[in-house]
Amino acid sequence: MPLLVTVTTRKAATPDPQFIYYRGLAEYKTGKIDDAEKTFNAAAKANPKDAASLLYLGQIALAKKDLDAAIAALNRATANDPKLASAWWLLTSSYLRRATSTNDETKANADYLGAVRTGEALTRLRSDEEAVGLYARALIGAQQYPRAAIVLEKVATDNASGTTLYLLGLSYSRANNFPKAIPALERAVAKTPSDVNSYRELGYDYEKTKQYAKAFATYDKALKVAPDDADFKEALERVRPFAKS
Repeated sequence: MPLLVTVTTRKAATPDPQFIYYRGLAEYKTGKIDDAEKTFNAAAKANPKDAASLLYLGQIALAKKDLDAAIAALNRATANDPKLASAWWLLTSSYLRRATSTNDETKANADYLGAVRTGEALTRLRSDEEAVGLYARALIGAQQYPRAAIVLEKVATDNASGTTLYLLGLSYSRANNFPKAIPALERAVAKTPSDVNSYRELGYDYEKTKQYAKAFATYDKALKVAPDDADFKEALERVRPFAKS
C-alpha cells in the first residue's frame, strides 16, 4: 500500500492508470472501501476502458444498495470487456434487484428485459446451473415462461438443485403446461422438502388439474413446514371437500 500510494501521488508525474487500479484493489482488499471507491473512479477516469475498476465500482455500489450506480458502472464494464463473466453476473443481478424494488410496472418490465439481455450474454460465457438459473429468473420476470423452461431443461439433471427444479416447474406452470410442471415440482419438493414455494406451486397445479387428494396432501405437508401460513390453511380447507369426495 505505501508503495502504491507513493507511485500514484508523485509530484510532476502522471500516474500509470494500472498502478491506480492496483492501489484501489489494495484499498478494497484491506477494507478501505471509501478510499477504494475514489481510487477506482480515478483509475476509470485515467483509463475509460478499465473494465476491472468499473467492476469493483459496481460491487461497491451494490454493497451500498445504489442500484442505479451499479448498473451504470457494470454496463460500462461489460462494454469494455464483453468476456468479463463476473460483470455480466452482477449486472443481471442488479437489474433483477431493481425490478423487484419498484412499484412502477413500466420500469420493472424494462429492467426484466435488461436482465434477459445480460443474462443471455452471461450464459454465453458460463453454462453452469447457477448462471442458467439466474438467466431463467430474468426470463420468468419478463414473463417469457416457455423460453425459461427450455433454458432450465438443459440443467435439470438428476443432480440439479431444488431451486432449479422449482424454477423449471414454475416456468411450465405459468405456461399452463401442467403435465411437465408437476413432475418438476414433485422433484423439487423431494429435493428440498423445506421449501414452501415448491409446495405452493405444486398444490396449485394439482388443483388446476383436479387432483384434489394430492393437492390436499401437499398443503397438509406444507403446513408442517410453515404451520402459521394462512394461505396454506385456506387452501387446505378449500380442497378438503373435493379431496374426500
